[in-house]
Amino acid sequence: MYNKCRIKRISSFGARFRESAFSYAIASAGVTHSVARACSMGKLMACGCEPKTPTSQLRNSGLSREQRLKKLSRNRWKWGGCSHNMDFGIQFSKLFLDANERNSADLQSLIKLHNSKAGRLAVSRQMQVRCKCHGMSGSCELKTCWKSAPEFRLVGNTLKERFRKAIMVDQSNLGNGLPLLVEQKGFERSRRSRYRKPKGRRRRKRIKNGRGQDRGERDLAAELLYYQKSPNFCERDASFDLPGTSGRQCNRSSRAIDNCSSLCCGRGYNVVKRKRVEKCNCRFQWCCYVICENCTIHEWVTVCN
Repeated sequence: MYNKCRIKRISSFGARFRESAFSYAIASAGVTHSVARACSMGKLMACGCEPKTPTSQLRNSGLSREQRLKKLSRNRWKWGGCSHNMDFGIQFSKLFLDANERNSADLQSLIKLHNSKAGRLAVSRQMQVRCKCHGMSGSCELKTCWKSAPEFRLVGNTLKERFRKAIMVDQSNLGNGLPLLVEQKGFERSRRSRYRKPKGRRRRKRIKNGRGQDRGERDLAAELLYYQKSPNFCERDASFDLPGTSGRQCNRSSRAIDNCSSLCCGRGYNVVKRKRVEKCNCRFQWCCYVICENCTIHEWVTVCN
């Protein structure tokens, strides 16, 4: 089951840009979150509630990743609250998304694996304990508690913040070394540290700004990494198959991402009259067809310069 379906590519840009880092992280977080919740709801035959056996014991048992996943799947619901099976969600996400990169040592593969792991951490580190009271008139004489995955909007907000503060790594790695961290603009560029996968205790890195003031600790395992500056998405770039935003329709009265001020990248916009044809006056005809007419609509729209 687990070896037949693989994801070939999540981002059309590979793993080079910070936008790619976010794509891999949010995809990994989404798989982990969905599978963990589905297990506890009984929607998946292969898993149930969170097992009582700690994953650390399974990890040190010498079993392969597939065998650990099967062992986690044997757990069934027990009285006392059915926690979301985060361990199974994480293991499934690794098998599903990391299979192609697992044995690679090049920079792009390391970055993909790191960002996928960061996405899973954004879910697992925000697990919440929820309780339900029992007793007369809700007196809470007896309480049932379980661990629940966070709302996915909270996970998205966390990764969005990590996207803003993503860390650039050096491209000098050619497949036989570890990538170098490059401080972001405004930080001390002279301070570099090799990135390695944390083992045991989480490695944290203290980063200072240009004035030497401490900006606090950064948990590298949870940060997003990229190794190439993003292109200008406002302009057409054939090398990256970017169409740009010139000619894109925008909404001048909107405050969302489709507003003209943002979408047109400061180039302004024009109001033009356009003609479009759409299906209209549709009706059902026995049996069994839907017949529609083609209506021509003339409308004024705003398009980016």
